[in-house]
Amino acid sequence: MQPISQSDRINFIRKHLITLPLRCAEPIMFGLHHEEVGEEHAWMRSATVTLLKVRDRRLVVLNEHVIRQIRRAVAKNTTKGTVRVQIGSTPVDIESLLLGTNAASDLAILDATNLTLERGERLDLVNTMTFGATCKPEGFVPLQYHQPSPWPAPDIAADDVVMLGGFPEMMRRRAGVDVTHGTWSMAGIAITGEGFDEFRIRFDRSGWENEFGPSNDPQLLSRELSGLSGSPVFVDRGAEGTLNSPLVGFVKAYQKDDDLLVITSATNIRSDGTLKARPDPIFLADDEGDG
Repeated sequence: MQPISQSDRINFIRKHLITLPLRCAEPIMFGLHHEEVGEEHAWMRSATVTLLKVRDRRLVVLNEHVIRQIRRAVAKNTTKGTVRVQIGSTPVDIESLLLGTNAASDLAILDATNLTLERGERLDLVNTMTFGATCKPEGFVPLQYHQPSPWPAPDIAADDVVMLGGFPEMMRRRAGVDVTHGTWSMAGIAITGEGFDEFRIRFDRSGWENEFGPSNDPQLLSRELSGLSGSPVFVDRGAEGTLNSPLVGFVKAYQKDDDLLVITSATNIRSDGTLKARPDPIFLADDEGDG
């Protein structure tokens, strides 16, 4: 067997870093199905969840604000339909799975012990599902519960660069009853602000390259990133030609006007997978202000 060249090794690692967040991310959808309420009243919202395995316990991490949105939708629903919730192709009862929430860190934890979450292995970047019925997942890598190491999560540093990925709503397409969730991932992004339990990334898109298509793709410039909330964020700390990518956070919010991502730190989760009680975040630095 021929030894792998350094350039091939670096290219492999580059592709690995870009796809790493998508291995443990899935879309979460909630809304009213058109078969129950008709097209006029049907609607869907989506975000991203992260699958973790901590001390042999399977967990799903998402944003607390998504839990609030689901609860608000259920409370305000006056139709004959039911607000449905799915993670990928799996219908879920959020309240029965909920282990804890924290508004300050904007995190929630679900118990995934008895959840069956699967994905196919076609080499494309979509996860096709039928909302509220059967589905055909077509993810480009098998879905995995990420077992973070080191754990508890490490702190971030000012010179860190990160990679993240998830399922923004702009990539969602509907064809009949099928809903296709395209993925969106990025790597080599510098941190621009540090805080006590969160950090920030102000995008500089001038040097971005498209790994999977033309560099003039309009999606590289799009600020329609709603739905990335809950996406896993990893830091790249490997020397050239090596892999060292700890989980460090989850997308908390995207500020469209400032092209700014707010990341809640993975240190908000204890070593046993439970959430820490946090006060309101204390922000310490941002090289361009709070935005």
